[in-house]
Amino acid sequence: MRIFRTNTAAVRRGGLIALAAATGFTAGCQSSGSDDESTEVGDEELLTVTTMLQENRELIIDIVDAQERLIFDCMEERGHTVHNGHERLMWRFQKQALPDVEGVATNWLVDREIAEEWGFGVWTSTVDMYGSEEHLEFEALRVPEGETFATVDNSAFEDLSEQDRFDWFVDFYGEERATMDEGWLIGEHTGGEGGLLGTAKPGGCMGEVTAALDLDPEFVPAPDFGEEVGTWSTFPLPPGMSVFSSGELDEQVRQERTTEEDFLICLDEAGWNGWDFNAGGNLNVHYYIDAAYGVTGDASNPLPEAFTEGAPEAPHDIATDAEGRRDWEIGFATDIWDCVDETGFGADADRAWKRVYGGHFLEMETEIYAWQEDMRELISEAQALI
Repeated sequence: MRIFRTNTAAVRRGGLIALAAATGFTAGCQSSGSDDESTEVGDEELLTVTTMLQENRELIIDIVDAQERLIFDCMEERGHTVHNGHERLMWRFQKQALPDVEGVATNWLVDREIAEEWGFGVWTSTVDMYGSEEHLEFEALRVPEGETFATVDNSAFEDLSEQDRFDWFVDFYGEERATMDEGWLIGEHTGGEGGLLGTAKPGGCMGEVTAALDLDPEFVPAPDFGEEVGTWSTFPLPPGMSVFSSGELDEQVRQERTTEEDFLICLDEAGWNGWDFNAGGNLNVHYYIDAAYGVTGDASNPLPEAFTEGAPEAPHDIATDAEGRRDWEIGFATDIWDCVDETGFGADADRAWKRVYGGHFLEMETEIYAWQEDMRELISEAQALI
């Protein structure tokens, strides 16, 4: 799936947008089982689900790698020798977006060891800290396997003229999409509300490569942002993934969790009052921290409710220096972890997620295996074109 790049003004909201992107893998309407009961998933069946999802992930990595190679070969043939490193990075984000069975139930948390030293790390990416030694160190912990926006060197592309950069986007996406997302480079802009996600069908080298593979990009709405914005799939998506963007199983997962109330009471007692889970069963901790730092945007570019729901009003007396914010975040993150450990919430949430989603994917085992065979053929076709 093509994950849309954010504009410069949206970089501070990258964590939230990445969450939207990660839940954007959809494959049309799929059965999710009974609404009245969940199927018990044993260890052996869970291993089957884990293996299937991991194989899906590995196949998509191979597909993305092959399409990336073909697209940039196309760009070279069109005369582009300097490339947008940020765009290349956004393309590669697709490989990180498929859910992993382990840890997905509490993916809004950071590892406890990181929490005790960095908090949630939001303080490292504020305007005055972006690109600092601390920011780069935290990014290396957050994405140990590759580059991030903070580490990629995009200076050669940024040194090109605005017209040359716009021409690069035209050849990469096609003129309609380039004008929508990057038209500001030549004094034009037709982007959608908020400028976060585009809707124009990919053309240019992206369209050329998908056509060569006998594929047609499919627009996938991002429900949290409305039906007019979303992402584009450049290959057939795994069966059953629609549940991650639709949220249709979230309520079942929450019903399976037995420690939510105890966990929230623990947070109250630790001094973090007024918290609740959002409809997806997550705590909107990053929005809360951004709000405390005064960087949540404005009325003209509001965040979707899914990213703000359940978070109490943020304090307005947080320190403005890096060390003060670091200490505040560490206190917040470690108090959350203390409550996770005290109430058993982490294991409970993990069990609930695996039971509900494990049953969902087991129902589609035959379709998933058929999709995997199709993807192996697609990868062979793509590699033959390289």
